[in-house]
Amino acid sequence: MTDDTVHHRPDADVKSDVEEELDWTPGLEAAGIGVAVEHGVGTLTGQVGSHAERVQAGRAALRVTGVRGLAEELGVRGPNVRTDADADLRRPCCARLRRHGAVGDRRRAGP
Repeated sequence: MTDDTVHHRPDADVKSDVEEELDWTPGLEAAGIGVAVEHGVGTLTGQVGSHAERVQAGRAALRVTGVRGLAEELGVRGPNVRTDADADLRRPCCARLRRHGAVGDRRRAGP
């Protein structure tokens, strides 16, 4: 018997353990990370908030017994990601502030 057959764990068990390790890693938002395991090689997919989280996720996965390799395909969301919802909120807020004199109208010339 070779060493590989003695220590081989089912992929489903390894996947479950990787997910649990990600959940318990401080400072890591694991909800946005998908995990797949095939023949002991883990794949992490999804989005994280920073490069540091990306590194943490990879290290966490490699800590799990049975992970023989890792394909890390995580994207990093920028901290200033804007959505259409930002503009939808900005317009009424700015209008209200202008009505109350807290913010000047940018279209108006002069002081």
